Amino acid sequence: MTVATLDPTALQTTDSAAATASVACGSDCLQAMVQAAAGVSSDCDSNCSDKRPGMAALQVVLLNYLVGTFNRFARNEPFTYVGPQTWWTNIKEGFNWDDNNFSTNQLAHPYHGSMYYSAGRSNHLDFWESVPLTAAGSLMWEFLGEAHRPAFNDWLSTTMGGIALGESTYRLSTMVFDNELRGGKRIWHEIAGTLINPMH
Repeated sequence: MTVATLDPTALQTTDSAAATASVACGSDCLQAMVQAAAGVSSDCDSNCSDKRPGMAALQVVLLNYLVGTFNRFARNEPFTYVGPQTWWTNIKEGFNWDDNNFSTNQLAHPYHGSMYYSAGRSNHLDFWESVPLTAAGSLMWEFLGEAHRPAFNDWLSTTMGGIALGESTYRLSTMVFDNELRGGKRIWHEIAGTLINPMH
């Protein structure tokens, strides 16, 4: 009589393959990234087949439109009265250097930039693919979203600060969101994740 024996090495290999397959990038790249960070082999950013650069760019445009609309109609800010004439003037005159206060240049601008960056990451773009999206979104705002001349220091603060803050909030919100949760716990996780990163 032949007794079948199990090879522990084979079992370990099978378990590892199953774990890798379970986090293959598909409809939930974010969960795969969290599990990959825990040690499970997964290359989420490069393996996702559903990268959406067009959707990311559209979200950046809509974000600028919504922020401009809010500033114009809710806050009645003079700099929001823009149109073809202000756009052309800004393009002709180019950058200058503004003297806005610290909270505007070093807090508001990086936060705004983080929304651009997060639009890319949330549509499955990797770090480097989201960087030019952030710079482009800031350029659009500086030249088309404000009536006064675009400021180079604003563009720099929005882009560089937005990348740093955006990657941080993207990773943090990724750890909070959990599509496997149900009921009230899922709701609280969704609320917390959205507060951390509204574009996620």
